[in-house]
Amino acid sequence: MTLRIPNKNWNVAAPTATDVDWRDAAGGWSYTSAAASAESGSWVGPSHPPRQLQQQSGDGRGSSGGGGGGRDRGGDDNEGGGDRRDRRDRDEPDDKGSGKAGKERDQEKRQRDQEEKQRDQKERDQKKKGKDKGGKGRGRKQRIEASLGAGDARGAAVELVDAARSGEQQESVDALLQALGGGNANAVAAASVSAAQIDSGATAAALAVAAAAAPQRNLLQPWANAQANAFAQAATQGSALNPFATAVGQAIQQGGQSAAQSYGYAFAAAAASGGNSESGLAEATAVAFCQGGGLAVAYSQAFSFAIKLDRRRAEAEATSQVLSTCGLLG
Repeated sequence: MTLRIPNKNWNVAAPTATDVDWRDAAGGWSYTSAAASAESGSWVGPSHPPRQLQQQSGDGRGSSGGGGGGRDRGGDDNEGGGDRRDRRDRDEPDDKGSGKAGKERDQEKRQRDQEEKQRDQKERDQKKKGKDKGGKGRGRKQRIEASLGAGDARGAAVELVDAARSGEQQESVDALLQALGGGNANAVAAASVSAAQIDSGATAAALAVAAAAAPQRNLLQPWANAQANAFAQAATQGSALNPFATAVGQAIQQGGQSAAQSYGYAFAAAAASGGNSESGLAEATAVAFCQGGGLAVAYSQAFSFAIKLDRRRAEAEATSQVLSTCGLLG
């Protein structure tokens, strides 16, 4: 007879060339063979071994071995033992076939996992290189830089807002500051105003990061000049003033003291420039003070820095404009 034992269900305890001992501690039985080939042996334990151990006999005889009497203990063929073995053979899949199918499934799973890892890595590489889903081969930062360089304020503003909405405002901020470093303050001003008209909240998120980062990159004065110019452009466009004033106030709130200081320099630059920059700052301040709340506090914080830089102009112009706009002057 031959005993087929699935490896995954069995443990070989201290095998030697002359002794093989399969044990199942949970089942309380074992099969011991005097030869490593394990073609014959004796059962110790329940009357029938577990189903995982299938008995096959080429000549139809029962198992041999000590105490077996040519049969399994309790395995009388006259009681249907042969039929039970036939049913087990039919019900249980062939171990070799199952093993082959299992290997194929495992191989397919490994292949799918590998393909998924490759796709993920490709996406990470594309993002790192600045490639977008549209296949343009350029990232958001590069597109903003290109729009600013071409004088396309609207195109730069759309990208800036989209970046802020998706939590990627750092890319747009890098582009804005790089443009400032290149002396393109007018383009940054125009993009800031245009973006505020699209979405003042998203614009505020980007301006907050940019205002806080400008001093760290030695771009405080270029930033101040650009924002002073933005006040002028917002004032001349009319409808842009309220959203831009709101965006600036929210940016100061979100950016903390660093942003307040940067905008303090911008307020001072606007007041010192006179003309549309000065009047635009005064009108924006009036919008913030008339609304009150956080916006008024934010503008006050920025003015506390601006007054130290240019007390006479910043304080006088802002105060008079705020009072008259809010109806507090006759």
